[in-house]
Amino acid sequence: MPAGDVDGLPVGCQLIGPKFGEETIIRAASAVED
Repeated sequence: MPAGDVDGLPVGCQLIGPKFGEETIIRAASAVED
């Protein structure tokens, strides 16, 4: 997911979680986005 930019270059963030933990990852991504 995009996380902003540094010196004009894009920076990203990757969230990883346990097997079948999609709901947890989506909740974490939503919290980061807000």
